[in-house]
Amino acid sequence: MKHPIYNTKDKLAAEIAFAEKIATRADMELSILPGSSPLDYALVDPKTKEVQLWLEVSCRTDAQIKEIGMSLSRWMAGVDMTRKTGIPFLVGFRWKDTDFILQVREGFIPLLQIGDESDRIGDADKKPVVKIPFRHFHNL
Repeated sequence: MKHPIYNTKDKLAAEIAFAEKIATRADMELSILPGSSPLDYALVDPKTKEVQLWLEVSCRTDAQIKEIGMSLSRWMAGVDMTRKTGIPFLVGFRWKDTDFILQVREGFIPLLQIGDESDRIGDADKKPVVKIPFRHFHNL
């Protein structure tokens, strides 16, 4: 699992708990993908162990959020994995105590920006990011 240094043990535990909730709701098992994978999770059929969904999740507690952001490279990895495997890509987002989910559909193009994670690691981390307005997500 590729988790940057700014993800603490508590943040990782919250992320895994949220991913487990998504898996349970889908009647699947959560598989944590290795660090060499561009995404962090897959949901698998508990009987056949076949991958059914690619999953990327994020947990935030910021005071106000109008949109969900993620790195363009991670977004493109999920889209590319879906295109190549036919397995759907989900984005999960937990904000405070509310859970949201988005199944990425072919042709959906979020807002592209040059963003940063200055709230976590400093102003030097400018990179391409996607921003997805809340209206595209559904409550879990």
